[in-house]
Amino acid sequence: MASSNPLRDTRPTEPLYAHEPLVAWDRFIRLLRIHHDPTTNIVSFSLIPIPCIPSTPPVQPYEAISWMWDPPEHRKTSTLTIDGANLGISTNMHGILKQLIPPPSSLSRTSTSPTSPERFVWIDSICIDQTDRDEDDGDEVQVEKDVQIRLMTKVYNDATRVLAFPPPFEVGPEPTHLPYAAEFVDWLSVYLLVAKFLPAAMGSHHGQQHFIGLEGDLPLERDGWLAFLGLVSSPFWQRAWIIQEIVVGKSVTVRYGGREIDFAVLGNVMMAFKRVDTATQMPYLTVGGWVGAERMAKFRTGIDLVVRLHGFRELYAAGQMPTVPDILVECVQSRATYSCDKVWALGGIGAGMDLTELGLTKQKARDDRKLFTAVTRLVLERAPRGARYLLLAMAGKNNQSERCADWPSWVPDLNALPKLHPLGHGLSPYTAGYGFPADIIPDAGESSIIISGIAIGVLEYVDDNNPYIALGGGRIDNAQMELFNRILLRAEMDDEMRDFFYLNLAWFRTLREETFALYGNLGRPNDSTYPMAPGQSLIEAILRTIIADHDVGFPASSNTLATICVWFVYLQIRVSRENPNQTEASKKWLASLVRETLTLRLKDSGVDVEDTTAQGQQRMQEVCAGLEAALSDEIREFAEGTAAGDGRMRRCTQLTRNIIARRAAGKKFALSELGFMLLVPEGAKEGDVIVIFGEARVPFLLRPCGDRDAKLVGEAYMHGFGQGDLLGKYTAERGRLELFKIS
Repeated sequence: MASSNPLRDTRPTEPLYAHEPLVAWDRFIRLLRIHHDPTTNIVSFSLIPIPCIPSTPPVQPYEAISWMWDPPEHRKTSTLTIDGANLGISTNMHGILKQLIPPPSSLSRTSTSPTSPERFVWIDSICIDQTDRDEDDGDEVQVEKDVQIRLMTKVYNDATRVLAFPPPFEVGPEPTHLPYAAEFVDWLSVYLLVAKFLPAAMGSHHGQQHFIGLEGDLPLERDGWLAFLGLVSSPFWQRAWIIQEIVVGKSVTVRYGGREIDFAVLGNVMMAFKRVDTATQMPYLTVGGWVGAERMAKFRTGIDLVVRLHGFRELYAAGQMPTVPDILVECVQSRATYSCDKVWALGGIGAGMDLTELGLTKQKARDDRKLFTAVTRLVLERAPRGARYLLLAMAGKNNQSERCADWPSWVPDLNALPKLHPLGHGLSPYTAGYGFPADIIPDAGESSIIISGIAIGVLEYVDDNNPYIALGGGRIDNAQMELFNRILLRAEMDDEMRDFFYLNLAWFRTLREETFALYGNLGRPNDSTYPMAPGQSLIEAILRTIIADHDVGFPASSNTLATICVWFVYLQIRVSRENPNQTEASKKWLASLVRETLTLRLKDSGVDVEDTTAQGQQRMQEVCAGLEAALSDEIREFAEGTAAGDGRMRRCTQLTRNIIARRAAGKKFALSELGFMLLVPEGAKEGDVIVIFGEARVPFLLRPCGDRDAKLVGEAYMHGFGQGDLLGKYTAERGRLELFKIS
């Protein structure tokens, strides 16, 4: 029965709609049929079942809706009449359905079937029976939505297109500028295509100003930017389910402010923003007081989320999706009502694993500890090499929050960012344990696992003076960024900056002195007892350790290390200028940094230092003289504050800040009892055991507790073992494969 007003913004009244049972929950879905009679202008809604069978196209073409559920108090505030009965719907859904009803004049253009005044759509809150039955006699009763949730990948992949409806960032009625977002994105996409060539032709500064739009002539430019900002900052992009819904869709259209935007175009625009923002570290749209710090942060987060979706779509289309654990780690900040929904949503698009093997009961799925324990155990058992330990990298007593205090140490909270940036993430270049297979014994008790590995040492010295220790996760906070900016601008030395300089210098010097005092032989170039390449000095080994030997490649280039050395030279010069009566030790320290810089630059110069011929030695002397003269000029320019010196100092400071903040933040330098250098989690202690598991990218730290059990502390970088170079030699002499029980 059709109603002249089947869509109302009032709460539902009798008769209430009850879903007809499906023949089989795992092989059928329902579609919402929207029929608009152009002659009578009457709209009617009905639900029809269709088969949903793997590898079989749908019998009825349809569109799938991706949207953001309202808070519980707004979920049944409106009414949809289906076949004469009333179904409670949310405020957001009421607005979406109004947009899905095409006017009679455009039926042939916008209908799913061009020759019929009908539109078929799939909407989770309407097409799935959301009734949740109570448990009967203590036994769990499975409900329709528990089964249908596992069909989502096929539902969205089968749709002719996915229609996404992000709500704006602003709370309240739709601002008048929202409709400008679609035309503004189209304008940006065309403009950026041209603007890619502007910086080279017009100068990068002018190109950046033009990119921001300050010199543009777009009508209603301010409203366009604000509409665009509201779209990108929408909380919609943080939903876990929309990742799957958008990634697997054949075609995705974003509907915002009543207009449509091709998601591929939006993704390309966001990629351009991401590239420029990453290159310049400059905040956009703060001009004219349009955007405050909170909205700027939301905007940048939105850029990251849309760019990630865009990249996932390209990988999915090419059949190259990352593994399930990769996606769980990458999307840890995504949100869902229940964690089990998040696991199904993200697991449905990942490669290499089938999460249906979890066999979760409803009660277990709603308990985060039990859910994440089951997921981590399955990942350890079934994930491919390189991804097997990704979730362990987010676990460990150093990463777990208070709510995880009674969880097994090897189980991560997949709803919270780890305190530290994982070393062994999906794109990590390390391959420490790739030389021997993993042996996982999952049936070691409800809260334990057993993993094969090789113990390669025990922590004997752990440094506590890292000035970046408070920057957990490698993220620089505003105060720290401001301090770096003052250094970049060569501001006058104040107490805070002076403390920062002294802490940095004292930290690096202490590492060298403590290491030399404990293991003086480590500085010898060809000492076979320590994993330093021939000619690698003690300072170079320490530098490689505190940045985990990694910047854009592995191992880090000598030029990268030389840049960090020059930064320490700059700090020492600033301190010396403040204190002319510096000690002999400080002068010697500066001289050693200068020598180290020259040595590293020589390595990066392409000269064969092992060429003992007269011609080779003469060539090396010429290069050394040139490098020494250039460095002397740099040091003089630093000290005198020339424009050239300031420019080099800014580049040097920015690069060093970025590398150290990513790698050393929240971590400590450590030494094992045999003299191996490590970068370890903040919570590491003397006595922790260093273990390399089979197929693990990096070593892990275990803390013995009892005769046979241990707790996972976290990941570690161990110098010389990044690619397992020394593991074969070491295990032949001292190591042996063992089984480690972790609880």
